[in-house]
Formats: sequence, C-alpha cells, structure tokens
Amino acid sequence: MSDKLDDQIMGRLGDRQLGEIATLLGTDTETARSTVRTALPSIIEEIQVQEPPRQTVKGAAAVAGGGMIGGAVLTKALDPLARKLAQKTGLPHAQIKSVLAVLAPIAISVVGSQMRKRKAVPGKVEPEPGPETRL
Repeated sequence: MSDKLDDQIMGRLGDRQLGEIATLLGTDTETARSTVRTALPSIIEEIQVQEPPRQTVKGAAAVAGGGMIGGAVLTKALDPLARKLAQKTGLPHAQIKSVLAVLAPIAISVVGSQMRKRKAVPGKVEPEPGPETRL
C-alpha cells in the first residue's frame, strides 16, 4: 500500500514543489526527488498511525488552513518526524523540517483521501457496538 501512496504523492508533486524542495536542500531536482522518495514511507506511516487527531500531523494539517497560526501548528507537529528523517537521511534537521512543510500537505491529502475511500466502501455498513464491546 505504501508504494502506491508513494507514487500518488510523487505524481501530485509538481515541478514547482520539487524545485522548491531542491532549493531548500541546496541541490538539483533529481536529488530532491530521491530524498523525497526516501522520506515518504516514514511520512505516510506517521500520518496513518497517529492518534488522537488533534495532536498529529494529520490533525495539525486540518487546523493549519494556511494561516500563520496554522502553519506554526503544522511545523510543531512535524518536528518529531523531521528529527527522525534527519537521522535517517543525514541531512540537517532544519532542512528536513522545511522540506516537510512543502511535502506534508500533499502527503496528508493523498493519504487522507485513501483512508476515506477505504471507509466509504459501497454497501459496507459499520455495525453498531453491541453490549459486549461497550465499556
């Protein structure tokens, strides 16, 4: 599943975004593309497994909405992931954090769309919790 999401996210990244990432990394577009491909599995995993939503990358993106306050929330939520990816790639934390600010909204959109599609399977009705599942 992750490979398919990787491809979808890479397909959504335009030349402008890849150029911006290359500039942030101080490299060429192909190296930026390779760095993004290396980072995507960790980004996807982070988006898929975090809960509760308000304290996650996904929740922060929902709050972000593009404003300065939202951007600060998103940046704070991305910090632990940036540290993990900095260790994995050997790139400076600040550079990774800047790349994530460009990449995360696209990744969140693609992963969120896939998660909604899985939940909205036609004809599938989620059962109400019975007495045995209630606390």
